[in-house]
Amino acid sequence: MTLGTLSSDLASIAASGRADAADDALALLADAYFLQSAGLWSLGLALLHYRAGFGVTDERPIPEELWGPDLSRALTEGIAARVEDAPAAWRQAARPHLLVPIAGGAASGVLIASTDAPDLPEELVEHARALAPLLEFTEGSPKRIADDLEREIGTSLWASLLAVQDGEDPASTRAAAALRAALADVRAMAATLRSGLTPVSTLAEAARRYGELYGLAVEHDGFPGEGGLAPVDRAALIAVIREALANAAVHGRARHARIQAGRTDAGLLVLIVEDDGSGAEQDEIDRARTRGGLGLAAIEGHATSRGGTLTLSRSDLGGLRVEVAIPAL
Repeated sequence: MTLGTLSSDLASIAASGRADAADDALALLADAYFLQSAGLWSLGLALLHYRAGFGVTDERPIPEELWGPDLSRALTEGIAARVEDAPAAWRQAARPHLLVPIAGGAASGVLIASTDAPDLPEELVEHARALAPLLEFTEGSPKRIADDLEREIGTSLWASLLAVQDGEDPASTRAAAALRAALADVRAMAATLRSGLTPVSTLAEAARRYGELYGLAVEHDGFPGEGGLAPVDRAALIAVIREALANAAVHGRARHARIQAGRTDAGLLVLIVEDDGSGAEQDEIDRARTRGGLGLAAIEGHATSRGGTLTLSRSDLGGLRVEVAIPAL
């Protein structure tokens, strides 16, 4: 990597939407300039202070004792500066620091780094501009919500799953199934938020979106009875379609899928997803259902948490046949 290619590398990282994008971008800058991270606040270089309320009393993410006239002036005037005497509360306060303001829409951020260099490199100001997309990662933004979902809720769900998945009693089995389904939903919701798409609201839309996402030609009849479904039933069937198509494409290497849905005389909602992939051997299916692989454990979790069943068999298309039956509300 050279300083000449650094801006494009930084822009690519900053636009990725990944939760660790700020860490990676700032580490790349530090390596390029041999700067030593100031280690201030949350993520080494202050995560660019991207919060939407930055600079507003009681909302700015920097504690009051860490402010100083140089930082305030840099943000107010938008001019990069070298600070010889940092506030005493700064980590490595005895060393000189560079302050490089960054503007991104309505948000303001700042790159902060400690350094022994006598001058502020002009290229650093230019390269810091490539970090502006990180300022869009604000409190309440889709990317921030996605990150919070995965970090807070996803981590809690995973810890809970680890605590119960080896239990042999029926209650532990049911809890593990429900947790696997919830984890799959969190992952899907985070991906939807990061992509800027609206949530899927119909079975036909689920077939289209996830078919396109996984490169599958999906056949269905339009689900004519969907209008009578309760929202919770529709959400469960959408999740089954999502996981079944993902499993067909990723693990079965399928090219074509067929989806059918209906209601039995006994009041059960039945959804069948078939594919022309390689299918799965019984031992693979058994491992998937107990450990969460192939997406089948998540499907079973949706079924069993609703008092339903999952049946797996060979499809006449040549791949796997996934049949879920749940009591309709």
